[in-house]
Amino acid sequence: MRFLRLLAAAAALILAVPVLANAQSYPTTAPTYIPNAVLASQSLTATGVSKSFIAQGLGVSTVKIGGTFSVLAATVQATNDPTSIADTSATWVTLNVYPYSTGSQTPVSTLTAAGTYRVDAAGFTRIRLNVSSLTGTNVTVNFSGNQAGFFKVQQNLDVGNLLSLTAQGAGTLNSTALINDDGKGATCTLSVTTSGGTPSSTFGIQEYDVASSTWFTVLTSAAVTTTGTYKVSVYPGLLASAVPASSTGMNWHLGRQFRAFVTVGGTTPAVTGTLGCNVLN
Repeated sequence: MRFLRLLAAAAALILAVPVLANAQSYPTTAPTYIPNAVLASQSLTATGVSKSFIAQGLGVSTVKIGGTFSVLAATVQATNDPTSIADTSATWVTLNVYPYSTGSQTPVSTLTAAGTYRVDAAGFTRIRLNVSSLTGTNVTVNFSGNQAGFFKVQQNLDVGNLLSLTAQGAGTLNSTALINDDGKGATCTLSVTTSGGTPSSTFGIQEYDVASSTWFTVLTSAAVTTTGTYKVSVYPGLLASAVPASSTGMNWHLGRQFRAFVTVGGTTPAVTGTLGCNVLN
């Protein structure tokens, strides 16, 4: 009984410790543990920097920008100086961010609009928002992030339907650009349910080269001329001769940014179907 009373007293003492106003939290929503570090929303009414978000041990972080403004110019900055060094004395660098809302996977360094952005915080101790221009009432920012290597599930990822075709005529359609975090390959499936006219279509996988700001084709299927299910696949060590007759394969390690495409050709084609992809680990 004495041990239990001591244990209860210790627990009460811990609960009595005040929580810092700027403390990050690792919330629990019973019965599921959510391994996200969260820094409460901050409001800046003039140019300057936000409170820093402790990023040690975190991988991908999310930055959400809001507020009431007509003009905004801000950057996400990071430092790998120890947390014992004050923000004002630390050395900061500007990070590229990726906008979630537009689907664009081209990195940007300057934030000019409200939205949710993705930033790679791995290897840094702190990140913050630096506002260099602000016209309006305020800009709000909040940060969150999950532990590096903790919340990633090493399994195949179905990214769902990327393109829908309805009596599609001649032309090329490109899917939204996708970010490949840790996949080795991908398989994309074209399901043709209606094949009007005399179509001859191809589909495939493209990757984005940041250095030249261009998309290049990695793999293109054979001509699709009738209804059915067809696949293209890239994966390290894949033997093209080992894939089924209705599929096309290639020995290739999937890059960082990729997308799927379909080109409908032939004589008065009218193709209906879907194109989706799976990222392979």
